[in-house]
Amino acid sequence: MPLLGWLLRPGRLILLALLVAAIVAGIAYGSWIHSQLRAIGVITTAYETPVLSWATRKVTKEPTLADTSIAGVPATVARPGGDGPWPTILLLNGATEAGRRDADVVRVALGLARVGYLVAIPDTPSLLAGDATVDVLDRTLAVSRALASRQGTRDGRLGIVGLGLGGTFGLLVAQDSQLAPRISTVVAITPVTDLVELGRLATTGYTRVQNGYAKRPVPRELRASVIDAIVQTLPDDPASRLVRQALANAGNDPLAALDRVPLDLLDDDTAAVVALLRNDDPRRYDRLYAALPPEIRSTVERLSPLEGASRLRAPVEIATAADDPYVPLAQARALERASDAVRVTVADAFSSTGGAPSLDDAGAFFAIDGLIVRALKNAAR
Repeated sequence: MPLLGWLLRPGRLILLALLVAAIVAGIAYGSWIHSQLRAIGVITTAYETPVLSWATRKVTKEPTLADTSIAGVPATVARPGGDGPWPTILLLNGATEAGRRDADVVRVALGLARVGYLVAIPDTPSLLAGDATVDVLDRTLAVSRALASRQGTRDGRLGIVGLGLGGTFGLLVAQDSQLAPRISTVVAITPVTDLVELGRLATTGYTRVQNGYAKRPVPRELRASVIDAIVQTLPDDPASRLVRQALANAGNDPLAALDRVPLDLLDDDTAAVVALLRNDDPRRYDRLYAALPPEIRSTVERLSPLEGASRLRAPVEIATAADDPYVPLAQARALERASDAVRVTVADAFSSTGGAPSLDDAGAFFAIDGLIVRALKNAAR
């Protein structure tokens, strides 16, 4: 396609208009426009666009990638060119087989590093791997504390960007009493905010809404991972091993596998968990959940950011799709109602099942751009 034709495509016109506006208005609008310029740098690095990506590389210093260890956890660090200290971002990836080496995750890290942010990507869990555990939270907290104290981190402060369950753990980090004053911002893309309510969805196919319950399709992977996360809260004993073995051989239907578990071989605590997971009535769910052992409820609630919403101090940006199949919009809205620090952006571009959003989609571009501008502005404070 001739260059002029490419430039006249709608998405490229948006990018060009933003770039020109940023340059012209730079003096008048100060820090906001500085963040807009950085946002363009991030977007044109993460999503290759002829001319603008080339221009970004020409006016910014080349970042570097290095493998390291932070608080004993393997991590990849994207470092800006030049000398620090830099505003620092903890990037927590979500469900991807490649983990911190996922090409899209690395491109985002390089985009942030190219515009002046130090970015650390530790080995973190995904909900689809069933790793929503207190041990993983403790590991993420340890990484956050070490990164805040790391040489090169400006003013000992962190911004957090989390994808999927990475967003959930990012919100939990921001609620920690020691770290909360050191968190500059949190950006969470389709995070789970309430594991209790997600359990209702996974087991019954219904989620709570303001006027009652709404039925939703439940992907098999979501059902399996949430059930596994709840079972992981049980102590390692013969009864729980019986349940885990049944789930390991469940195939495509973990609920059917639980129906075959003999209840007379289970202790009371394990039987209560199985009763909750077997239930398909959304109205009975609350009573069955209340019957779980206190230590199990405590664990589930500790991993639910909604429970600690009042402890959020930093600005929080949640991005999600209106009809995400894995994480209902109601999860984000519940946290938004519970905390004045939370702002929710809704756009199909943020669906957990979608690929990289097209920059020819004006709505998707402006949703992404606005969120990035606000986040970069907060992270640089």
